[in-house]
Amino acid sequence: MTLWHIRTKLCGNLPGALRALLFVCLAMVCVPDRADAQSGERITNYNVDISVNKDRSVSITETIEVTALGQAIKRGILRDIPVLYRDDDGSSLNIDLTVTSVRRDGQSEPYDVSYEGRYVRLRIGSAEVFLPSGQHTYEISYTVQDSIGFFEQVDEIYWNAIGTEWPFWIDNAQVTVQLPQGADIQQYSVYTGNEGARGDSYEISENVSDRISFRSTRSFAPSEGMTVSVGWQKGIVSAPSEAELQQAEMLKNSPMILLGLGAFLQMGWLYWAWLRVGKDPVGGAIIPRYRAPKDLSPAVSSYVSGLGSFQKSQNASFMAALINLAIKKFVTIDNSAKKVLIQRLTDPADAKINDLPAGEKALFNSLMGSRETARFADMTYAVMSRIMSAFSSALDDETNQVYFHRNNGYMVPGFLLAIVGIIGFIVASVMFSPPYFPPVLELICAAGLIALFVVFRMIWRAVLGKGKIGFGKVTIVPFFVIMFVLPVFFGEFDGDLIGLGDTINLPAIGLIVLMLLGLWFFSGWMKAPTKLGREVLDEIEGLKLFMTVTVAKRAYEAEASGMPELTPKLYEDLLPYAIALGIEEAWSATFEDKVFSQLPADQSYHPSWYRGDRNSMSPVQSLAGLTQSMGTDLSSAMTPPASSSSGSSGGGSSGGGGGGGGGGGW
Repeated sequence: MTLWHIRTKLCGNLPGALRALLFVCLAMVCVPDRADAQSGERITNYNVDISVNKDRSVSITETIEVTALGQAIKRGILRDIPVLYRDDDGSSLNIDLTVTSVRRDGQSEPYDVSYEGRYVRLRIGSAEVFLPSGQHTYEISYTVQDSIGFFEQVDEIYWNAIGTEWPFWIDNAQVTVQLPQGADIQQYSVYTGNEGARGDSYEISENVSDRISFRSTRSFAPSEGMTVSVGWQKGIVSAPSEAELQQAEMLKNSPMILLGLGAFLQMGWLYWAWLRVGKDPVGGAIIPRYRAPKDLSPAVSSYVSGLGSFQKSQNASFMAALINLAIKKFVTIDNSAKKVLIQRLTDPADAKINDLPAGEKALFNSLMGSRETARFADMTYAVMSRIMSAFSSALDDETNQVYFHRNNGYMVPGFLLAIVGIIGFIVASVMFSPPYFPPVLELICAAGLIALFVVFRMIWRAVLGKGKIGFGKVTIVPFFVIMFVLPVFFGEFDGDLIGLGDTINLPAIGLIVLMLLGLWFFSGWMKAPTKLGREVLDEIEGLKLFMTVTVAKRAYEAEASGMPELTPKLYEDLLPYAIALGIEEAWSATFEDKVFSQLPADQSYHPSWYRGDRNSMSPVQSLAGLTQSMGTDLSSAMTPPASSSSGSSGGGSSGGGGGGGGGGGW
């Protein structure tokens, strides 16, 4: 849209004087941009010489004359050349590029080569040397492989000679294509302008049988360039044989072949191992059971139900064990103040302690061994971690290999196959697949997706009441994803990754995620109960059925059904199991409705082992407040400190073909 069009649209209905004033303002805003463009840093001449060789390689020399004023161009220039493409059929194309020389003003110039996303970046110049202002001429020579198109009628070079990603004006541009000896130009096309444009701002400055030159007829603005395509008769450049194509395809795909093979073998092994040792024995009939399984403490019941993981949570099992100690009169629990207070009643040397289940004994000794009283809210993370570790270790020693097998040994081959597959993918990418650099972005994306999965799993477990979410864990993962994963798809990574959404290897990411999640899920599925464990699990399920369903439906049929009478003692005996198994609300609600609310005022239920809020409407509400307060104190104590088509036949556009890219200054 021209300045006149802008004036007409904005000023059409304004009075004449105001219209004139606004037009002058628009001119003052718009004109300086063009003036700055004409006088600032720029490329005064951009010449590209393309030589097609009979061995299917292409030699390219770019001669770039720049005006450096110490603005963007301080030490030298950057040249970004794309080497990863997406073909019309969706497959990836990799260009094998080798830099042969870089010169400035006729002298060799230092440069660094790095891979920035789908680009090879040449950083030309030295960090310690600033360019003097004025004109400088850079000459960049490189060769590329696999850039010639072999079609039915002609062979062709289709090259984005002047890339469309330069931020500078280009005053003059010329592209020369030299064919091998004996070749005759059969067809050609030239496209100028922005990427995708089909402009014709060029003229032919030379045209002989095997050589043709194209020259721009106007200056190119930033993000404008020139693409050329030249076709010649077949037979001059030897097309790759079928065997060469197959070998090249095999090498190009070797990273995915190795990764896919690793994933296949890993999943096959894990599935076979699960069939062999991970499938649970068939359970028996589940019938209501009115007593806890013999010799099974509340905490052990939870630990066995989860096959080495707590049925509800570690904190819930810890609270269940502590309340069971209180019911057995080893400790008392006081929740009348803001912080839960535990007071020891039994001397640490008392022989009765040795009769406790292993988990409860470890809890008592580590928590109360040298203390008369204890408050979780006053304990440091280190102290509370030692207590919780002693408790969990005792449970594991008591149950592992007795009630269940973890079968961790069967996970080792799966882990090794995943490592070998991923390492093979990385090594093959570096050795056999142009542009020969590690697939860092695929690994970053896979890690980000796994991290998101971990967060969602944490949130889901918290919703189910089986875990808690640490603020640091929840915030660090989205930060990682926003900073390192999303830029891959939206085109920025610290300013260096440019448009990778169309070139990143999504199948590779999927396979890596599959292997890692396979290890995650199968590590849980591989655990299986022993024969004794299966029997105990059935008993635990029967107990849960009684405490949640049967006791509520058949409360008045105790004598007829053989169900024990609902008494405060029965409530206390099974309350720790209800807490450990996550069903305390249903268990307490039944007793509140069927028992405690029916008692006379002078016989109301007040457990001797617990002192709570006397203002509570019922003892059940008071005990609910206890578990909530204790859970809050435990969570606080357990929180760690912060610490393709033919271009020459007319099927192309500016920015199409190989080559292209752009650059800048530094």
